[in-house]
Amino acid sequence: MGHDINEYNLVLENIRPSETTKDTKDIHFQRNIIVSEEDLLLPKKLNAELFSLMVPEERKTYLYRALLATARSQRFIALATATESSSLRSSLRI
Repeated sequence: MGHDINEYNLVLENIRPSETTKDTKDIHFQRNIIVSEEDLLLPKKLNAELFSLMVPEERKTYLYRALLATARSQRFIALATATESSSLRSSLRI
C-alpha cells in the first residue's frame, strides 16, 4: 500500500509507524479506490432470469462486485473478504 520509510536506509534502526498511522494509510487507500463504470452499472443490469441461470460462484462474484461498487461509489469504505468453502477444500483434496 505504498512505500516504507525503512526502504530508504536513512537510519540504522527500523522506524515503526504507530497503529493509528497504519489505519490512516489503510483508510486513505480504501477511500481512493476508483470504481469502474462497468461495476457501477451491475445493480441496474441485474435480471432475475439471467441471475437464476448463473452458477453459484458467478452469482456470488456478481453480487460482491455490485455491493462493493455501490458502497464505494457512495464514499463508504467496503472491504471484500473471502473464506474457503468446504466444497473447494474437498475438490482440492486438502
